[in-house]
Parts: sequence; structure tokens; C-alpha cells
Amino acid sequence: MLPDDAEAADQLAQLAVEPVDQATTLASRPDPTRHPELWWLLDRGYHVLLATMGQPPAGGWPALPAATGPVGRHLYAWLCLAVLPHVRRFHTARGVPDDISWATLTDLGQELISSRLLTGTSGLDASWNLPRVLRGTYYKLGRLTFERGLPAPDPSNHPVLRPGQTGIGTHIPSGAGPLHPEACDDSFAQARAFFPHHLPEQPATFGCHSWLMDDQLAEYLAEDSNIIQFQRRFDRFTDREPADWAPLEHLFHRRYEGKHPPTDLLNELPQETTLQRAIVTHLLAGGHWYNRTGWLRF
Repeated sequence: MLPDDAEAADQLAQLAVEPVDQATTLASRPDPTRHPELWWLLDRGYHVLLATMGQPPAGGWPALPAATGPVGRHLYAWLCLAVLPHVRRFHTARGVPDDISWATLTDLGQELISSRLLTGTSGLDASWNLPRVLRGTYYKLGRLTFERGLPAPDPSNHPVLRPGQTGIGTHIPSGAGPLHPEACDDSFAQARAFFPHHLPEQPATFGCHSWLMDDQLAEYLAEDSNIIQFQRRFDRFTDREPADWAPLEHLFHRRYEGKHPPTDLLNELPQETTLQRAIVTHLLAGGHWYNRTGWLRF
């Protein structure tokens, strides 16, 4: 099920895993004799992914307990390597070009970076993207990524989707550079061509669920800012979910305990960009940030 160390090293490099994360992953190989419980979890995850290939997952993967140590922290990375040949075959069967297939699978490298920045520890924390990547429902198309199966928060009263339908989820990956309108134009154009050809069962509607869709950002950012221009691509909005944690995790790589970010933490955060200043200023003034979902017809 698992590749040997030499093959694993080659695969990790091809998946854009940085050398520091390659080293800690290879040093944390799970073993059925020494780590029977983790091996059971790895084996179960492997068979579930194979049995559900092509089907959108209902949720993400939770972080494993700290007591599982480095092997537990890297278990999802080894699961990715175990499933890699199967998801590659799925991509081939769907006619997904090689460059899109490999670009999509490099999400593992970015997840390891993000997790290390957030927790200060090598390995993987909880993951929302990887189950989608490994089931073949999530694709990187230029600056943006897209996934099959974004559900409507209220399917009985939705401005675009009919009951039983789902949309194409639109994601803004970190570490991919500025959100230039031209790059986003190209990504949406690619998605409009990609999904009808490779995943034709997907309804033709885009949705983006993110703190970057919070309309309060317009109070702080210029009309021509990349974020505001991205928001205004979407003409229908649903749900308003409290999410002060989201910009702190995704923008600052920081977490906090309790319902609200502590003032001491907020005062420690860098305020070098307009967006950073907006997030901190709003929270210090007693405001809150929200995840919202924008919808865009195909």
C-alpha cells in the first residue's frame, strides 16, 4: 500500500512538498507492528477513499490527537501517497490533462506549509481540501481551485440552485500570489470548459464560501482592490456565519482559545498591508467577521 522511502521521496518532491516537510514525513513512516491503531486508521482511510472516488465528501479530516506524535501528524501525508496512483488513474479515466492533475495534487505541499505555519509543528493538522483532492472532486485551474458538490445552505430557498442540486465550489488557495482579476478571469474560463467536459454531471453554478466574501471588507478596501473586484463577480449571497477565526488562521496563521480573539493577540499581529489593518482594526473596535457564500451563474 505504501511506497518505499526512495519512491516516497520522489513522489513528495513531485507533489511540491518542501525539503523540510519531506524529511519529517519520511522520518514518520507508519508501521503496522509499531503503530497498530494508526495503521488501522490509515488502512481504513485508504479503502474509504478508493470506494468513494469521484464522490464529494461530506466534511474534512480532523486533526489527530497530539498523543499520536509525529507519526500521527504525518499520517494524512502517507495516506496521500498510498492513494496517489488511484487518483491519478481516476484523472486519466476522466481525461484530465497531466498538468492539471499534478497541479491539483500539489495541494499536499501547500497544506503541509500552512499547517506548519499555523501550529509550529511539522505534519498535517485538520484538512478540508485533501479529502476532495484525493477523491478527484477538486481541481486547480490557474489561480483558483474548484470542486464538485458545494451544497446550498438552504436548498428550499436558494436564489440559484434547485433542491437536490449542488454548485461548483470556488476556492482561493493561499500562497498562490495576488488575486489579479485577469488571473481569476482565466481560472473561471478554464472551469467553464473543464467541468462540462470532464465532470458533466455537475450543475453549472459557481459558489464561493469564504471570509473574503464578507461585504464589510468594502468599508476598508478600495473599490478597485482585487478582493472587492472578486466579490463583485458574484450576484447572489446566502448565509452569514460568524468566523473571526478565519482571517486570523488564513491571513496571520494564528489561533486563539474562546469565543473572541484576545486583545493581546490582536495587538501582536502585523499590520503591514491594508487587509491586515482592516482585519485587526475591525476586531479591536468590537466588530466581527463572517463567512458568506456568493453565487455566480455559469
